[in-house]
Amino acid sequence: MINSKTLIDDLPLIERFLKALPSGSGFDAEWLVEIRGNSRQETVLELYTSYHRMDEHGFYTGWIRVHIKVYFERDDFSVSLDPEDELLQDYIEDIIGGILDNVLNK
Repeated sequence: MINSKTLIDDLPLIERFLKALPSGSGFDAEWLVEIRGNSRQETVLELYTSYHRMDEHGFYTGWIRVHIKVYFERDDFSVSLDPEDELLQDYIEDIIGGILDNVLNK
């Protein structure tokens, strides 16, 4: 169950965060967004997309599923990739971390 007060407080942050999500440069699929609650009565924003991988020559080589959980109350997030890819994981964590930092510090 989502704490409605927390959700209402977080809506402006969620809106700004969603508007800042990347489009292009590998993020060529739509974003699926779910707003959930957790046992700590926090709002958890879950994001799903696919990342279009490229090789060193700039050719697309396939897709990786991306799952991101954002916890606004803790200023924290987690990224899961399937299949795992450490370099891409770091890249996506940098992007999401930058977006979260910008959203929370406005």
